[in-house]
Amino acid sequence: MARILGIDISNSAARGTLLRTGFKRVELEGYFEVPIAAATEEEGQVEAQREAVATLLAAIGRPPDRIVASLDGRHASLRVVSLPAGAAKRAAEVLPFELETLLPFAPEDAVIDHQPIDMVDGEVRLLAAAVPSEKVRERLDALQAIGIDPRELAVGAAALDGLAELIPSLSTGESLLIVEVGTTETNLCMLRNGRCEMARTLSRGVSHAASGQLEAELNRTMISHRASGGPEPSRILLAGEVATDENAAAWLAERLHAEVSQVPLPPGPGAGEGGIGRFARSAALAARMASRSKRIDLRQGEFAPSQTGGIIAKHARLLGVCAAIVLSSFMFSTWARWQVLDDERTALSTELERVTEESFGEGTTSASEAEQLLLSGPRTRDPLPRFDAYDVLDLVSQSVPIEIVHNTRRLHIELDDDGHGGRFELQGRVASVAERDSIAEVLESHECVHDLEKGRTSPGPGNEGLNYQIEATLRCPGAPAPEERGRRRRRRTDG
Repeated sequence: MARILGIDISNSAARGTLLRTGFKRVELEGYFEVPIAAATEEEGQVEAQREAVATLLAAIGRPPDRIVASLDGRHASLRVVSLPAGAAKRAAEVLPFELETLLPFAPEDAVIDHQPIDMVDGEVRLLAAAVPSEKVRERLDALQAIGIDPRELAVGAAALDGLAELIPSLSTGESLLIVEVGTTETNLCMLRNGRCEMARTLSRGVSHAASGQLEAELNRTMISHRASGGPEPSRILLAGEVATDENAAAWLAERLHAEVSQVPLPPGPGAGEGGIGRFARSAALAARMASRSKRIDLRQGEFAPSQTGGIIAKHARLLGVCAAIVLSSFMFSTWARWQVLDDERTALSTELERVTEESFGEGTTSASEAEQLLLSGPRTRDPLPRFDAYDVLDLVSQSVPIEIVHNTRRLHIELDDDGHGGRFELQGRVASVAERDSIAEVLESHECVHDLEKGRTSPGPGNEGLNYQIEATLRCPGAPAPEERGRRRRRRTDG
């Protein structure tokens, strides 16, 4: 099972939720929180965050398999886009054109991703996110500066829909509004059937409540949501550091006219005092990895994670030792098996040679030759000559180049009775001695032609052309020498 860490870094604390995910199972291992010391300078703040993250990761123990973080929703454009059902598979190609007139920046300079909502009247509704590439780069650089290299980067309020994977009661047909109130921003995530139907990040937080600015932003957002056909929330779930604040809950209930309660996160080790709702974002981020549905992830294109290489490098020594052990075991097993098979092959070959010798009078260690002997019986000597008069005719024909005009005056062929050898005499007319030599060279290059002699030459009739004569011995490779053939014939005659 994979260990997933969702991490949320604020100015006051680093919070993490560690989940263990497997096949259709999500188990909570614990909540982790480390306070961040206040600093007046930016460098001091970064160092304080780096120390808090290091302490949090040390408390987890074994490094998590994946880390999920998020980008501030105030830098993103989140919109609901409807596409024909047939274009759903090409949404990544179509969305830049759909959003081009709606974005305050060029689509080619942004990271664009989406996640499905539902299907209505033959059209698929998508929640699309667009973030300038520079903002994504800045966020990733800031996270790496404090020791975090996230596998996924979620976006603002849309990241809160991950809670539906951890809390089954959020995956009903009821319209639920998750409100995460921070010091300077507020995230609104409308859930229905476990899907995010509306996500907004307001540039107003707790510090703007007294002046009425937060209330005004809330009213404008909800009016816009209702105008686009969105339902009123039946319940409001409060998240963040003010989740347990009764005054904050009453304030929201009065403004949004709905029941307000804390996000019902499952209890677990490390929740401590102060309300479990403050871990809502980190829990949602970790739970997103348990979903099989597509989720908005800004680590696309040039920002695609290279974490796989980092994991391999981290465990390179262990992987090397394991690979060496496996390789050694494989080589020893292969060698031992080869030895057994080689001994078995030798014994079988010896037995095959003995059996074929007894049965056919001809021993062999080849299985194919033994099969041939079994099917056709012992091999008999081919009574036909290997090289006959037709072969000599073909050889003479092939030896005359096409550019030479040749007249054959006489061709005399003699072959032994057993077809192992013989001789031939060729008389013909060509234009020159060079042409005669060319023909002789081709004849002499044949493997069955030996002792070639270039005989006399004479002018042709009317001094046109050159009459020539060539004699040669015929003996193909493997045939006995003439002396041996003579001895064999004498033995047969004496007998």
